[in-house]
Amino acid sequence: MVIQANGMLPFEVYRDLYDLAAQFPGDTIVEIGTAHGAGTISLCLGALSAGKQPKVFTVDRFEGRYSSRSAYGDVRDNLEIVRNNFRDSGIGEHIKIFAGSSSDFAVQQCPDVIDILVLDADGRIDRDLINFASKLSPHAAIVIDDYDHRVSLSSRPDGSTYVDLKHVITKRLLDRYVAEGLIDIVNVQKSTAFCRKAEGAEWDVDKMADMALECYRELVFTDIDRIALFRWLRKRVKANVPPWLMQRLRNYRARQVPAH
Repeated sequence: MVIQANGMLPFEVYRDLYDLAAQFPGDTIVEIGTAHGAGTISLCLGALSAGKQPKVFTVDRFEGRYSSRSAYGDVRDNLEIVRNNFRDSGIGEHIKIFAGSSSDFAVQQCPDVIDILVLDADGRIDRDLINFASKLSPHAAIVIDDYDHRVSLSSRPDGSTYVDLKHVITKRLLDRYVAEGLIDIVNVQKSTAFCRKAEGAEWDVDKMADMALECYRELVFTDIDRIALFRWLRKRVKANVPPWLMQRLRNYRARQVPAH
């Protein structure tokens, strides 16, 4: 099911999402960043395995300049893919899909209480934590993806290039909120942080916004890994070299291998 849903995370993360939904008390889940539903499926099936009747709200724009979904078509195309994946997984009745921004969802359709909040969208976790602060249950589970220092170069379907700082800002924001005693990190699986709302923590959203601003200001200078740069350049070169020329290069290299 993960493969069918174009799951982009390591399998271990989907396994842990499944286990979290099965073991954690409460059955209301909000996921920001549906993609094609691999995480949603894992969460819902996990809750069902424990005999729960989960209510899963999943939110995605399904479009945008930097969205990986644009490679699969427009919003309508992506919604059809997601609905088909949910139907094939037998979980459609438990899922509510919101096609739009998380800020609009927070105003228009957010449930009164959130037991599990999963953030895997654009790296602006401060926005979502602030938007849903008043809705989180006292000991809510919070899952945040892209928690590492990685800076990468990426390309859009049209071939244009951009710098991806999502992982960097996610790590800086989460580390700051952890340092301030708002969130506890329970476990990190690959680059996905499984967290809890800190016991007794009072979330002052104005202070959280001020903390976030300082983190964003730190992005003025950001290191980039040379290996990542080299891999991206090699990928771009390969993408722009005609197949016939690539074959000639392979043949030339094969002839240069000394005979033993």
